[in-house]
Amino acid sequence: MFAGLKGALQAALSTSDEARKQSQQMLQALEPQPGYLSSLLQIALETDSSGGARELAGITLKHGCSKFWKDLSGEEKAHLKSELLDKIEAVSTDGVAVHLSLCIGRIARTDFPGQWQELFPRLMQKLGQTSNNSLCDVATKRILYVLHCLIKELASKRLPVARKGFQELSQQLIPAVWGLFCRSSEQVAASLGPGGAPARPDALLLAQVWLLCTKCMKRLLVSGFPPDAKSFEVHSQFKEIVPQTLEVLKVVHQRYVGASAASAPPAVLRGMLKILKLLRDLVDSHPWSFSVVEISVPTLEYLYFNVCSSPDQGVTSLFVEDVCMLSMQVLQSIMRSPAYRSPLDREADPSRRQLVEGAQQLLSNFFSAERLDQMTCTVVGVHMTLKAYDLEKWQAEPEEFHHENDLGNFNETLRSESEKLLCKFLETFKGQTISTLMKLLNQVQGVPQGGADLQQLLLKESMYNAMCLAAYDLHDSVNFKMFFESQLGNDFSFQREENKIIVRRAAYLLAAWVADVPEEMRPQVYNLLMNQLLPCEDMVIKLAACAVMRVFIDDWNFYEEQFHPFLHSALRNLLLVIQQAYDFDSQVQAFNVLCLILERMGTRVKPFANDIVAMIPDVWQKAQDQSLLKIQILNAMHRMMQCLGASSVATYNIVIPLLQYSVNPDGLESVSIFEDALLLLRSVLQFAAELSPQLAGMLLFVTTHMQRSTEYLPISAKILEAYMLVGGLPILQMHGATVFNTLLEVTNSVNSRGLTMVTPVLDIILQIFPPTDLALLEGIFFTLLNRLGDESETDEALIHIACILSRLAVTNLAYFLEMLVKYGKERCGNEDVLFDRLVYVWTEKAYASSSSLKRKILCVGLILTLDTKHPSIISRMDCIGDFLLEVANEFKLPNSLDNINVAEEWHEGEDVDDYACIHSQGEEDPEAVRRSRLWSADPVNKAQVVGMIQERVASGAFPLNNDEFKERFKLLSS
Repeated sequence: MFAGLKGALQAALSTSDEARKQSQQMLQALEPQPGYLSSLLQIALETDSSGGARELAGITLKHGCSKFWKDLSGEEKAHLKSELLDKIEAVSTDGVAVHLSLCIGRIARTDFPGQWQELFPRLMQKLGQTSNNSLCDVATKRILYVLHCLIKELASKRLPVARKGFQELSQQLIPAVWGLFCRSSEQVAASLGPGGAPARPDALLLAQVWLLCTKCMKRLLVSGFPPDAKSFEVHSQFKEIVPQTLEVLKVVHQRYVGASAASAPPAVLRGMLKILKLLRDLVDSHPWSFSVVEISVPTLEYLYFNVCSSPDQGVTSLFVEDVCMLSMQVLQSIMRSPAYRSPLDREADPSRRQLVEGAQQLLSNFFSAERLDQMTCTVVGVHMTLKAYDLEKWQAEPEEFHHENDLGNFNETLRSESEKLLCKFLETFKGQTISTLMKLLNQVQGVPQGGADLQQLLLKESMYNAMCLAAYDLHDSVNFKMFFESQLGNDFSFQREENKIIVRRAAYLLAAWVADVPEEMRPQVYNLLMNQLLPCEDMVIKLAACAVMRVFIDDWNFYEEQFHPFLHSALRNLLLVIQQAYDFDSQVQAFNVLCLILERMGTRVKPFANDIVAMIPDVWQKAQDQSLLKIQILNAMHRMMQCLGASSVATYNIVIPLLQYSVNPDGLESVSIFEDALLLLRSVLQFAAELSPQLAGMLLFVTTHMQRSTEYLPISAKILEAYMLVGGLPILQMHGATVFNTLLEVTNSVNSRGLTMVTPVLDIILQIFPPTDLALLEGIFFTLLNRLGDESETDEALIHIACILSRLAVTNLAYFLEMLVKYGKERCGNEDVLFDRLVYVWTEKAYASSSSLKRKILCVGLILTLDTKHPSIISRMDCIGDFLLEVANEFKLPNSLDNINVAEEWHEGEDVDDYACIHSQGEEDPEAVRRSRLWSADPVNKAQVVGMIQERVASGAFPLNNDEFKERFKLLSS
């Protein structure tokens, strides 16, 4: 087995696909055999095997322990544990050692402490032996990494018993780990010589050992004690450990800045950051232990020092960007901690009240007005400013610069952390922060427009950025209209190349203060955006203008008449951005604004439709596999169909190929783009005069989507409904079998809400389908009758079912009765039960519907059923009378249904516009016209309810036994 396993691992590293496939099959075949994991460990520990095979063996062993450990024999488990602990410090390759250490951690998660009690005693014994010789030893590093993996794995367990066990274990480990941390800290600080001094040969290994000690201490302190947020129990050990750890950090920080580049390994910086993360996590997990004066005061002073430091202090600067960023995070954790912000009157216990009061007083003393002013000035004036590398990236890669800085940066940067800290200052110390910001604003307002140097421009840009973040808080302190007229309006000038820095931020300032831009000033803003910023050659300015334009168009106070004079310029420049941009994110952003303009301006964009549609094929072809961009293209075309209305037929040569690719459920990108493609197809059908062969063929795509998932049933059902309205009987003759099978499957599987989405399609089919061929729908009718008797169906679903059965009675009364008798005998043994349920739904549930159309269909179907004089119906005439009379009185007025909106009546209660989106403005909707024509030709509409009842009362067709009903029918007839 050993030789075969070794060969399979070596084959898995081959460049041949066939060899890798065979090795995978060999490994799967060897997995169940005894000794599989032991052989993997033997290969990983070999010295003569290739490094790749040994590391792959370690990876496979790690996953194998997670997968097969419970199935192993006791002997093999014991062998693996013993070998791993005995041989781990002798592993020469870091990659193999990492995976074997992780393997030990995963085994310990299952077996410790019950089946592996000797784990930590042996490990600490080995650690003591190796560290006594030297900390700069690979064996010490290996043991520490194993310890780190074990602590991390066990600390992640969440059951109370496991957490208590880890806390007990931590008390045993802290003394030894703390001693190693102190020793390694002294040696690391000593190894960081002044600039130019030669680095120690073992500096890298020493820094890695120190980093591992720091990681272990962080996990032991944070997870090794019960959280004190609710218990208010201050952990006494923190008073000694945390201040000393902070002193270590200060010393290493100072030596790190003064050290030469060669003598400061990356692990030193990572260790410093790990200590800062320890402080941050202590605030979250143990706020009261952290609030002790011995811990919190020096920590806050150190954080303040880091935030207020800057790289422009020359040789005395101790600024380290990563340290500064993390210091800001710790400050934010302290300010947002719910423990320190709780009201004093909530705590009745004197000791707890004293803790809360002491913590709040301590923070109040630290965050004095002077300190807040200094931190705010440094954050805005130093840390939030654009740096030299930002400006270089602006010139070299403008689109990437825009997306990193203006559309949300997923990576934490000094500027993003500074912005978060400023927002936290505004939230926690609003008055003092606003006072400082107003002082800075007055300073930058005094900078001359044309004579400002680069540093002054950067400071002004940063101050405008702060105004964007503080727009809500500065609302009462800044008159934005006066500020625009006196200052901001003059900043939109390209007199110098450097002015672009201010132009970009001034545009974003307009967007942030959009609520304060008065209506009469908006045309001036539109003129700036359309005629100065969008035509600019700088792509960063163009994209910034797109972002600002979107905010103004999407604003509550946007008025189409004001924007209309700038519409042509906006569309022309947006199309240029789409064509000139090389980044797909830029094209997506421009398309997003374009779609919003199409939605808000409606038919006003018709004169420019040809230019918009003409560029679609080229952009679609360049999009390749960029699904997000294709979604925006489909969305834009969907909006364009709504704007063009009936004239959208002219775009079919472009739209149809897009739909054939996008709607196809088996297409390469179907999962990501077909939803937007369905919306586009819905718009095309809404305004189609007839079905082309290509458009008709897409019906099969829609039915496939309906069969595969009900997630998009609302839009799919409306598309199917539109196909029936446009195609009529010919589309059913072509694809009727597929449509009927799909409807049968859907009605059998969907819930009540889904059923109400499908029944409008059945109603149209019954109106256009030959009455003699209704047997093809028998399965659907049987399903509806089955669901009619289900007590769990909602009233809305029952009404829809009854409406379809009433429509069936109007279409072919004989077939309707035949269906009732046949189903009643098969399922109920007697049709009387079914008739009783149907009459109950007809007469009682109809009151839950506010739809006049549905009540009329139900009434006519009931009257026609009464004409059959079926005993089960006639015997219930007393309960039927009230319903008939109420509906008849509702429609007694002449022309009561002449102006009915058939679509709204059928889709009562549904948010139709979510799926049909906007309707064409200024012209009649072709789909609405087709519905109204179908309605005017409907026999239900021709046979008025009142006339039908009056006719039957006069002929004595109703066997009325109640004198009261006779009098009411007489009044109706009069």
